[in-house]
Amino acid sequence: MLKILKNSSLESLAGFKNILAVEKSLVLQNNSALTALNDLSSLSRIGGGLNIRYNDALTGLLGLSNLGEIGEFLVIEGNDVIKNLSGLEDLLSIGGFLTISDNDKLKNLAGLKNLKDLGENLEIEYNFLLPTCEAEALTEQLALNGWNGNAKISGNYDYGTCDDDPDAGDAGN
Repeated sequence: MLKILKNSSLESLAGFKNILAVEKSLVLQNNSALTALNDLSSLSRIGGGLNIRYNDALTGLLGLSNLGEIGEFLVIEGNDVIKNLSGLEDLLSIGGFLTISDNDKLKNLAGLKNLKDLGENLEIEYNFLLPTCEAEALTEQLALNGWNGNAKISGNYDYGTCDDDPDAGDAGN
């Protein structure tokens, strides 16, 4: 397991540029100065889970653009400034559960548009700017590919709308 925790002055992951895979889990948590994951751009597979939690300055996930498979779970929680999940477009499979919660600025889930397989349940909660229809669309997308897990969707923006250009105004974030 690779844990990068509680580094208040860590701004980048420059030492991780050549990592192709993490056999167990990758935890990025409570790194208050970390702004981007660009140095993880070679990462294509995580055998365990990916935990991205409480990174207050993290603006996006673009550095994960080659990540195609997560063996266990994906948790994106409490990241105050992430507006979208751009960078996860190559992610096709999560072997366990997916949780997206408490991301105050998150407006869409377009980065997960190619996710086909989810092994367990889906939880999308308390993302106050995320239209509920975004979460519902992801649920439908997964169901069309044979997923039959449980979805817990609550506390999102019930009055938001989903449109044809979910990244409008948020390019690169």
